[in-house]
Amino acid sequence: MSAYDDTMVTGVTVTILDEEGQCLEQGEAELVLGVWWEYRPAKKGRIRIEARDLAQNVTRQEFYPPSPSFSVREKTS
Repeated sequence: MSAYDDTMVTGVTVTILDEEGQCLEQGEAELVLGVWWEYRPAKKGRIRIEARDLAQNVTRQEFYPPSPSFSVREKTS
């Protein structure tokens, strides 16, 4: 998994959930290449991503991955 942001993200937490919403796995993504965050899950399931910035704002997104390898990128203006 990958996430991208150009506005000082300070941390990204990834949670893998089962069909009932129970946590199968959770961990912190690793900052790579300056603005890309990466996490490689061991389990499959619904994915919840929480990104935090310097002001402690949190953005959350949940989805099922379309394939074993994918990226999430913030749209820029």
